[in-house]
Amino acid sequence: MPARSEHSRLPNAAGVGYKPQHFQAIMEDAGTVEWLEIHAENYMGDGGRPLAQLRHLSERFPISVHGVGLSIGGEGPLDPDHLARLKHLVDWLKPASFSEHLAWSTHDTLFYNDLLPLSTMDHADYKSRSVDSAPFLTSQHAVPLTIDEFVTAQRFAPIIFSAGADSVPLLLMGLNEGVNIFLDDEGKLRGPAYVPAYVRRYPWMLAKLRPDSEELSLCFDPTSPALGAFDEGTPLFEDGKPSELTQGVLKFCEDFEQAAARTGQFVKELQDMDLLMDGEVSIQTPIADQPFVYRGFRMVNEEKLRDLRGDQLRKINQSGMLPLIYAHLFSLQLMREIFEAQINLGKGPINAPAPVAPVSAEN
Repeated sequence: MPARSEHSRLPNAAGVGYKPQHFQAIMEDAGTVEWLEIHAENYMGDGGRPLAQLRHLSERFPISVHGVGLSIGGEGPLDPDHLARLKHLVDWLKPASFSEHLAWSTHDTLFYNDLLPLSTMDHADYKSRSVDSAPFLTSQHAVPLTIDEFVTAQRFAPIIFSAGADSVPLLLMGLNEGVNIFLDDEGKLRGPAYVPAYVRRYPWMLAKLRPDSEELSLCFDPTSPALGAFDEGTPLFEDGKPSELTQGVLKFCEDFEQAAARTGQFVKELQDMDLLMDGEVSIQTPIADQPFVYRGFRMVNEEKLRDLRGDQLRKINQSGMLPLIYAHLFSLQLMREIFEAQINLGKGPINAPAPVAPVSAEN
């Protein structure tokens, strides 16, 4: 049923940011509150209690809709799927006002548009549904990787370390900025690939709700099409308690944080032994006169690794570091395969040569 708002503009009076737990109280006695503001991303589902409550509120109060997920200040294009869901909400609600957060929330490898803490009150009707694509990943050429994933990931793509003092391992899914050879333009896998845990945990994340807090809370990106007040899907809560799905998500995120901590310690030990150096890869092709040189990353210095003292070598072997180091070094051989795949997809620094048409013999 469409929302029927009679309010075409916000009054010059006090308004508040609306939370679902306040629905009953504000409907019974709004006091001096004359209008309400909502976050658009909380109401992009297909139905359920949140939209039903919003419809009732819109019949009584002018509504201001504020979006936080378009990333209109970023360098990339707007997400057409997110924009379509936003338009659907605005067309349905007909709010008195709409605004969008001026932010660059999708910059670099962090593809979370926003984070909300999961709440038994705010998200009691939320469900999780499967999605078969990851459009947010199509332009990510490098994704953070934990050391728990090195052995498996090194079979599919190069593992490098980011430049700078706070170096982190990255799975290189393309050699050029904005290119991911493993996904098509819709965000679907082209074939066999390794998907890092950093991606698999999306849209979930453990995060601090306050800067001075040590406690991590389970949060999610409300702009994700995988979560919402859908008619179908797996519930996040059952009888007011986290469902088996939500408990599994929490365990996955906790395991990821622990793996990330081990990864940080691994990188620190590499740095303490001065084993990381600025990386450079030169790729010569028969269709270009000059080699293509890639820099801007770090890698293990094999010469320094060979020159380690016996006690140092025993230490990194016993700690399990040595197999991880060699997984990284072996994976670098895939640089050329990534380069050639980019060219074949028409996304490399040069174009693949056009095939020569067969010449038929004349009788």
